[in-house]
Amino acid sequence: MWSRVKKLWRDFSSKYRELAQYSRIIEDFDEFKKNAFYVISLLESLGADVPSLSLDSVEIIGSYLLDEYVTVVFTRSTNTAEELVRAVKTRYGEDAPIASHHHLIPKRIRESIEESARAGKLKVIVPPRTLSQGIDIGLVARVVHLGLPDNVREFY
Repeated sequence: MWSRVKKLWRDFSSKYRELAQYSRIIEDFDEFKKNAFYVISLLESLGADVPSLSLDSVEIIGSYLLDEYVTVVFTRSTNTAEELVRAVKTRYGEDAPIASHHHLIPKRIRESIEESARAGKLKVIVPPRTLSQGIDIGLVARVVHLGLPDNVREFY
């Protein structure tokens, strides 16, 4: 992010000399961290195509595809689970080791998903709530909640 913004800043500084007064923010990473939203919005106002400061859940979940263990990503709905899996597969390939797991998936496919996780072939499982019911999927390295659960019991 910082290197991309520095390049954009250099490009725009040649057109807009008044940006020079903010150069210390761009050159010092600690200053940039403190003022990133300001710098980004300033560049956007000048028409720059700047990277987003928001989190990219697809990128984060995609990084778990290389783990030795399973990651369970709980979502608030079946639709969100399906959308996340589709987005990860679009970005990382149809053979990405990720699957959704919910009541709309036929039982034999859910069992196959569970077996693939136990065998180490599947790295990320995305259920709305089905796996909170104690299904054995092997060794889980992390649990992620994409969106807050409805209550503390569900979170736990």
